[in-house]
Amino acid sequence: MNSTPQNEYQPLAGMLDAFVSGQQQSRDYVQSIETEFARHFDEDSRFEDLQYALAMYQGHAFDVEQLLAASREALCHLKTQSNVT
Repeated sequence: MNSTPQNEYQPLAGMLDAFVSGQQQSRDYVQSIETEFARHFDEDSRFEDLQYALAMYQGHAFDVEQLLAASREALCHLKTQSNVT
């Protein structure tokens, strides 16, 4: 059975939703988002800002507001790409 983009990326969109809404913002959770984005979108330039922000956040050198902004932008791209709602 082939996975459609909607099904494949829905969990990732859910992770970003939880982060952006403030439900999950621990460093461990951010690391899991970083891992998933690297797995799916390592070479996708639309997500470079988010991947950079995630890495810097893990290194304690990034502002959470900047990470939230990059997360919102990535979530918008994800939803547009896969019609995730």
